[in-house]
Amino acid sequence: MSQYNHIALLNLPVLPPQAYKLQAIALYGTDIDLRLVRDVTDKEEQKLYKEQWFVDPRLQRLFEQQMKADLSQIIHRTSIRNINSDAKVIVTLYHNKPKTNKLLQEVFHIPNENIIKVPLQQNEKFKEKCYEWAERVYEYLRGEPNREFTAKKVGGQPFKDFINKNWEQHKTEIITIFSKFNIKIIIKKNGYKYFMLVDDGVFENVSEKVKKISI
Repeated sequence: MSQYNHIALLNLPVLPPQAYKLQAIALYGTDIDLRLVRDVTDKEEQKLYKEQWFVDPRLQRLFEQQMKADLSQIIHRTSIRNINSDAKVIVTLYHNKPKTNKLLQEVFHIPNENIIKVPLQQNEKFKEKCYEWAERVYEYLRGEPNREFTAKKVGGQPFKDFINKNWEQHKTEIITIFSKFNIKIIIKKNGYKYFMLVDDGVFENVSEKVKKISI
């Protein structure tokens, strides 16, 4: 894994609550409060533990420290461990815990502009638009398979702008959606992206198939 300079995590490295509770007992004894915040029935009391998972601050701190340590270990399995390399390492992490952003900024000094909040509804609209572009590009390329074309060539300036605007945030989704149309995205050393319809002899009806998949 150390040869990769891009890693995407679909969730946080979080263990079941019981794992943290057992560690807390080993450290602090059986007198520690092991309750989860969701187990607190009093609504006013719940407000005291906003954005926490555990009631006891010691248990909450143990959980946060281990999560940060586990996440750091995962990140350092990438090429970032190669101290003689100056290659940029990109780590994409998907999660829905606002407080985690603060924790990550403390540990990894992440600038605010690198934290992107995406409403799920907005993401669905993006994927719908991406499918539309993939189908249009497929229609352009189907007459000239196995040839590379720039984004502007296959979709004009609007498509080029769409790719440039969304590439950093949605790279994996774009590649996945276009691959369903047998379209390969080739990235040159200068950063330019080329699009090629791979002729494997089975792409004639791929547009109709993908329409069914995406519904």
